[in-house]
This record gives sequence, C-alpha cells and structure tokens, in this order.
Amino acid sequence: MNIFISENSEKDEIFDKLLDILDVSKLKQEIKAVFKKAYNNYVGYYLFKDGKEFFKIFVLPKNISLPKENDKNDEIKTIKQFLNYLKEYYRLQDSYLNYKTSNLNIQSLLELSFNSHNSQNQAQNIEQFIFYKYKVVIQEIIGFFKLHKAHKRIKNNYVSQTIKYKINLAKNLKEIDKTKIHQDRLEDIIYSQVATIAYGAIKLFIQQKVELFEDINQKDEVLKLSLKLQSILLKKYNLDNSFNLSLFKLVSNKINKFFRKKQSHQLLYSHLLTLFGFEHFFDEESAKEINRNIESDSLFFRPEIMYEWFVYDYLIKQNQFGATKENASIQSKKDYYLKIDKKLKVLESKPDIIIESEKKIIIDVKWKQINSDSFSSNDILKLQRDYEVHKENDTDEAYIIYLSLDKEYTNQIKILYAKDEIFKFKVLEIGMNL
Repeated sequence: MNIFISENSEKDEIFDKLLDILDVSKLKQEIKAVFKKAYNNYVGYYLFKDGKEFFKIFVLPKNISLPKENDKNDEIKTIKQFLNYLKEYYRLQDSYLNYKTSNLNIQSLLELSFNSHNSQNQAQNIEQFIFYKYKVVIQEIIGFFKLHKAHKRIKNNYVSQTIKYKINLAKNLKEIDKTKIHQDRLEDIIYSQVATIAYGAIKLFIQQKVELFEDINQKDEVLKLSLKLQSILLKKYNLDNSFNLSLFKLVSNKINKFFRKKQSHQLLYSHLLTLFGFEHFFDEESAKEINRNIESDSLFFRPEIMYEWFVYDYLIKQNQFGATKENASIQSKKDYYLKIDKKLKVLESKPDIIIESEKKIIIDVKWKQINSDSFSSNDILKLQRDYEVHKENDTDEAYIIYLSLDKEYTNQIKILYAKDEIFKFKVLEIGMNL
C-alpha cells in the first residue's frame, strides 16, 4: 500500500490519516524524528512490513503534489517524480564534498539504479531503487574481503624515549629533539575481527531485511548474493562463533571506533550500515533516531538544505551573476557586533550564497512557495542584515531566491529601514522541475 504525505502536513493530521490503516503508536516511535516539527519536516520514504501487508510511506517535498485519491496512474507519476527528486539529491551529494557528509560512495550505489544507459537497469519504482542499492552494497562488501587476507603484518613508525623496536636511523638523523627515538614497529592487522562483524551483519540482513522484497526474483537475487558473502567469510577467515550482532551493537560507539583507523574500514562500515538503512548515519544527530525498526528501509533528509545546494549548482551552471565554483561560496559565515544594554554581543551572519565577480552578490535561499499571503518580512530583514554585514561597496546587490513566486513579486522591491535610507533587493524564482 502506498501512503503519500506532504512535508507541510501537520503531524497530528498525518497520524489521524493512518489510524485506520496501521498501528500508528508503533509508527510514531519508529519515525518520530521525521515529524518532529509541526511543518517543514524531513522528506523521504519509509518502507516496512506489518503482518503480511507492505506499506510504503512517501513524505513528498512541496514541489511534488499529492496524487489524486484512488488514482493509480497518478500515484505512479508521483513516485517517478519523487525518484527524480531523489536522484537529484544524490547527484548534488556526489558533486559537492561539503554536502556529502557520509563516508559512503553514494554514486556507486546509483550507477545501476539511476544512471545506467541500459533501461533494464533503471529504477522505475522505489522497490527497484532499494533492490539495486542492496545489490551494489553487498557486491562492494564482497569486493573488500576478496582483496584482503585474513592476516596482514605492516610496519609503522614508533616514537619513544626508550628503545623497544628496530631503530630507524634515517629518521633519527633528521630528528632535532634527540630525546625522541624513531623506531620501526611491526603491527598485525587481523581482518578476522572485521569479517566477524560483517558476517553478523549479513546474517542479520538475511534474517530480517530480505523479506522486504515483494518481488520474488529480487528477493532471490539479493539472497543469493548474501549467501555468497557468507560463504567467502566462512572459508577465508577465522570467525568468532560466539559473537552475536544486533542492530544496537552495530551502531554502538565500540564498533564504530573499531572501523575508524583506516579509510577502507570506514567505507566498509558505511556499507554495513547501509544494509540497514543507515547510509546517512553520520549526516545528522537526529538521523540516528530514524529507522530503528530493522525490518524496514528508509531515507529522510532536509529539503531546504538540498534546495540551497540545488540553487548554488544552478547559478554556477548558468553562470548567473558571473558565478563559478571559484568565486561562489555557500554558507559563508561572518561575525558582527550588536550593542544591547551597553554591552557588545557577537552574532553571526550566514547568507546562503555569496558570489564575488564584478560586484558582490549576497543571496538568501528560501524553500518557499510565495503568494500574496505568504511573503515574509522576516526573510527581508535577514537579507538586509546579511547584506549590511557582508557588503563591501554600495554597488553590491542583494537577492532572495524562492522555489516559486507570483509574477508580481519578480520586480525590484524596496523597503524603508531608516529615516533617509532605502534597502534595495531583488526577488528571483528558481524552480525544481525534475
């Protein structure tokens, strides 16, 4: 069953709508962070099985309309729009390192699901997207363990005031501080410990997640890959048979720290987390509260942050205002001082985008659809403050960019903010027609 919700829906209204369909008390607990705010919640999807029924909840961004009730064709159209939106989210994360906070190489997960030229390998619905995601992740994990032996000895530099290991003469000659003695220490890397955790993860995945696939062919293919990974781990590594992995253990600090030493281990850990819908575990603190139900799959993110990066990317591609990757910055911070009760208080100004070409362009981006009833003076006041803090010359310009805008607002707007001064700025619309 497909359930569609708008990001601007009130949370009480959402749960009332779902009351006759499923156990909302369980749903509230599992995705309470998604509907934390009254409005402008996360957007994304949440798939789970309740009894024998499959539920697919889509929290749609405001640029995608809810489908007509009982109209299957309109539902299919809406899901395709949502997948295009999701594709854009991943593209932006892959294009800009500052936006991509996860260790996971997201683009590799999408080559089959979104970017393949072979139409048979393009996700046409959310189930196919999840199928390709898991397929590529398990293949990546298999690739890791095929490359690594069960045991490896490496040489590391060791510095001490006492001699414990073989002295490195070359480094000691260069050392200014003669109390430091450089030595070469041999260290063992036991991949069996990593393999034991991976084995526990794939075992848990087989037990709990494979049932999410309604399509029997998809289920069989993912299960076959999972069993192949299990077989490789059992044959190649000395596993700890007493180790029993749970989702709670997998996301614990103890296991997290275990994977931090090497970048390849961090990437492996991200892949293991992705098996349980935690590919964005590192993105936000609140993301850790989402999807605690192991028999589910979800992805949620902030649409307003994505829109800022979309606008940034759009301005550079269009070379609007002379914007390039070299002269356009996103979320630049600058402190300013405000005198309150004869005391100076340090505050922070952070316009969403600044472009420095022939003149400085200060831009605030608003994830809003504006009409005559929704234009906010607070938006203008923030832009005015950002402009005053960051401008260098009177020729510098200020802009507010909205998702959609009534035509009457696209002309230059002036607002009086002091007795003899006028603050001038422009309003633009940059839509997301994906």
